[in-house]
Amino acid sequence: MAKPVPNLIKNYPEGQLHHLFTKILTASDIKYGLTLMGQASKDYLQGFKDQVVKTILHTPALSEPVIFKSGNRTMSLCTSGWGVIVTGNGFVAGDIINCWFVYEEESRVLNLIMERVRSSANSPHLHIYHF
Repeated sequence: MAKPVPNLIKNYPEGQLHHLFTKILTASDIKYGLTLMGQASKDYLQGFKDQVVKTILHTPALSEPVIFKSGNRTMSLCTSGWGVIVTGNGFVAGDIINCWFVYEEESRVLNLIMERVRSSANSPHLHIYHF
């Protein structure tokens, strides 16, 4: 199966695009911050562990600076910028999202690109495949 590519976001930063995961948002993700999951997230983002990295999350509705945390076992986006993204895009628990990243080496900016695949109301029995 081919990896998904963003089709709702037109002006995301150029560079090598890496698909991180497809995920069903949980109530915890919405309320406390998005947990980044999957092997690709570990493979690509673990190098940022214990670093302060400027991170911008690009979505169809807006782009917003977010706080990216990478610890020994988990990687997540903190609630401050993530809350603006949730509200601006109308994300709710049960929505299915795709997430990618592009790292701009020269400016040292980690760009996360995220879009809704399906609304929770539109697909109660959708199967999710993680890459």
